Amino acid sequence: MNSPIGCVVIGYGPKHNFGWAHSAWIDATPELNLVGVCDRDPERTEAAKQAFPNIRTYNDVADVWADDEVDLVSIVTPHFTHCPLTVKAFAAGKHVVVEKAMCLNVDEATRMVEAGKAAGRMFAVHHNRRHDGNYRCLKQVVDSGEIGDVFHIELTAGGTRKRRHRAAGSSSGDPTPSTGS
Repeated sequence: MNSPIGCVVIGYGPKHNFGWAHSAWIDATPELNLVGVCDRDPERTEAAKQAFPNIRTYNDVADVWADDEVDLVSIVTPHFTHCPLTVKAFAAGKHVVVEKAMCLNVDEATRMVEAGKAAGRMFAVHHNRRHDGNYRCLKQVVDSGEIGDVFHIELTAGGTRKRRHRAAGSSSGDPTPSTGS
């Protein structure tokens, strides 16, 4: 690879900060270049620009599809938008990473996979928790057979303190203000 892969995060909504997280992960990866962030809401693209000053912002995905510096999009939008955005991204010649849940049903999944194959582009569903230490430990125990046949595992992230976000420039690394969610 001669140069970093140009990436745009589509979706920078205020809930859960997934758009910020995808942007930060891309920005921290030398093989990737965070070209920009796209969100319909100009306030959200302004928030992205505050967090990542060197990016472009887009308020229409058509502008992302037309940008030749964008090789890959990371789709972090509501689940019901994943299929149409993925199919359009492939039609525009972009590689796609889509946040979980991938889509709403098998028909949409088939359309997404087939569109990627037809375009000759890579497709991945993002699931960042599979590499966490607790997940890997549980997988090792289950795979070893030590506890017998496992038919159901349920994990949840939680705690006793309310989650807070710090202002830009704080030591938390997350400059997105809390939205109460």
